[in-house]
Amino acid sequence: MIEIPEVWSKFGLYIYQDFFSEHPDFQEGISFALEGLSYSDKLGLASFIGQVLSENPSNQDLIDLWAESGASDILVSDQMNPVYKVMLDIVEARVKNGCGSQPT
Repeated sequence: MIEIPEVWSKFGLYIYQDFFSEHPDFQEGISFALEGLSYSDKLGLASFIGQVLSENPSNQDLIDLWAESGASDILVSDQMNPVYKVMLDIVEARVKNGCGSQPT
């Protein structure tokens, strides 16, 4: 597994306890959490998730990685790879749309 960047922990801080109860739509919830990140953080997050997925991690590796984010709400599935792929798609869409402050 690759080294975990600071942006992963920064992202995890926005996932508070009962987050997925308050944001039952996964896409909306992840988009909400991304609002706290800068444009460069979103670029870094997309890069990190893409690198992780390129290594074909096991389901347990992805569960453990979520725990490493420091998120206070648990994300566990027997299909974590598709969950991370959807998360990557959401982050990339936010980057493409220029959501977040871009450096000048």
